[in-house]
Amino acid sequence: MPASAKSRQQKPESPQQLKVDHTIPESFADPAQNPYFDPALGQRTHGPQTRRRDKQFHFIKPGRFVEQAEKQRAEAKMEQLKVEIAERAAAARLEEGKEFDVSTIQPSEPPEVEWWDAPFLIEASYASAKRLEGPESLCTIYVQHPVPIEPPQAIRSQGQAPAQLILTRKERKKIRRQRRLEQQRERREKVMLGLLPPEPPKLR
Repeated sequence: MPASAKSRQQKPESPQQLKVDHTIPESFADPAQNPYFDPALGQRTHGPQTRRRDKQFHFIKPGRFVEQAEKQRAEAKMEQLKVEIAERAAAARLEEGKEFDVSTIQPSEPPEVEWWDAPFLIEASYASAKRLEGPESLCTIYVQHPVPIEPPQAIRSQGQAPAQLILTRKERKKIRRQRRLEQQRERREKVMLGLLPPEPPKLR
């Protein structure tokens, strides 16, 4: 066999793989020998940087934040109650060493003559004569009648109820929408004040 054909049949030699030494010398972390070393960035001593592991998902338990909000709301309400109780106790507490005035809680004596009876008495005493007759007396044979006032709407003489106002379909929808918005607004205000529990979260 010729030499040229024999050379074609020989397999090409595989390139030699170079080995990289990942060990870091001690002089790398020495600022005197390596002026570019920054200790704030840390030192890598375990070879090349490996790929960061993917973070796993951490799902939050449903209702966790709702419980935290309810707990904070209850604590705020408790603090408010404590402040109110302290203010009431401070207002009701009597100063030490101060004499208690009985006249502050004892009711006053009734007057000799009540104001509604004074025009009918000659003197300021119930034992005196009464001014029930004469031109200066308020007692007369005349009766004072109030001025009649017409009702805002004419009512049928037969005693029937007034006719009901008939609304159009558009007006009825508008009134129903306004009533629903008003109810929702009142419920939100009651939830904010802590009178009603908050609605549970809607999960699909």
